[in-house]
This record gives sequence, structure tokens and C-alpha cells, in this order.
Amino acid sequence: ERANALAWIDGSGREMPVDIPKGHFVSARLSPDGERIVTGYGYPGRQLEVLELSRGARRSVTAGMEPNFAIWGPGAREVTFASSHEGPTRIYVRKIDAGSDEAEVLDTGPTDRMVYPGSWSRDGASFAFGTATVKGNYDIWLFERGKGLRPVAATRSFESHPDISPDGR
Repeated sequence: ERANALAWIDGSGREMPVDIPKGHFVSARLSPDGERIVTGYGYPGRQLEVLELSRGARRSVTAGMEPNFAIWGPGAREVTFASSHEGPTRIYVRKIDAGSDEAEVLDTGPTDRMVYPGSWSRDGASFAFGTATVKGNYDIWLFERGKGLRPVAATRSFESHPDISPDGR
């Protein structure tokens, strides 16, 4: 596989490289405060790293967890990602400076479908995520702390990649 680079792209389309070594990046998400990037690597072995932009420091946050689809939240120093390292795909939340085995598992319902993170509400109380079945049904669900799960868009249509609006509605 070929290594690639991360870059900033301004409104006019001009590229400026991010000052880190090339890697096998499959995703990158800027933290809400603009201070860090969580990157997903596809090789060697899937992992997430947090890049501290001001210092150029890199830190693995999911060694051995084979993560997919990382997003920031619910807190400013937490990441949420999907992983099947313990069996069926589940959603995990980790503090970026937690110990290697510290992760919260979110209840996303039946384990006979793939799940992937969408977004958190600003207050961290609600989490929208996508599901996919082997038959190709893609639906959107909402996990609400203290209330449980409910479908938001679960039809025969292809519903995916949920993003909660800033006002939470």
C-alpha cells in the first residue's frame, strides 16, 4: 500500500501539508477546539492516533482494538469509534489519555448488524449512529443516556451518516 499525507485546504483550494510523516491514513477528524486531529490508519493494523497540532506529538489511542470510523466526543478529550475486536461490531468511547484497557461500550442494540458512529449532541447526552445489515439495510438510530435506543430513520431506503445539528434538534 502507498502512504499518503494529511493537508489543510483553504477556501481557494490551496493545500498546505500537515507537519507529520506520511502514513496509511483512512480518515481524519479535527477536534472541536481545532487543537488535535484523530486519524485512522489502515496499515499496519488498524489503529487511531491523536495528533497534537501545536506540538506535533502523536499518540495511539486504540492499540489492538482494530478501530473504524472515529469521531470526537462526547467530551473534548474523548473519541468514539466502531470495532469488532471483541466479536460483533460495537461502539466504544475512550478518553484520549486513558489506560489501554479503559473504554466504555455503548448499547447499540442487536449484534447482528454493523454499527458505525455518526455524531454526538453538544451536551453529550445523545449519540446518533448508523447500522447496516447483511441484507444491505442502512438505518439511523439514536442512543440517549438514561433513555436507551430508538430508530430515527429506519425504512427500506438507504439512510446513513447521521449528524446532529448544533441546536440538537
